[in-house]
Amino acid sequence: MQILIILPDPTMIRIYRNLFAVNGYTNSVSTTDPAEALEIVRKGGVGLVLTGQMSDSAPLVKMVADIHALPEGKKMPCILLVSSKSISKEIYAIQSVKPVMPLCPPVNADMLDQATRNALQAAG
Repeated sequence: MQILIILPDPTMIRIYRNLFAVNGYTNSVSTTDPAEALEIVRKGGVGLVLTGQMSDSAPLVKMVADIHALPEGKKMPCILLVSSKSISKEIYAIQSVKPVMPLCPPVNADMLDQATRNALQAAG
């Protein structure tokens, strides 16, 4: 299973890639560009997405909706990095119908592993 990491900062991408690797998830691809992320999902092979707020112009809820709108992303499990203050009604609404798992940083390897397992299980 390939994991797609979509974050605005290459350092954060590296940190999360390393956290995934601690738990044996070594097949990952990453981008800082939401448009490129959609192209990666379209190509297929992605089994899980980890993302956070990219910018004001690319809201997290919209990005997840765009991924789930693709035929290849329709049931894509997503882990959303959110602050406890930003867990909005929109995220709860998405979570009720899609395999979406909010996760509040700071994150350690065990927390990420549990969120990964939960998101994959929710996707069926």
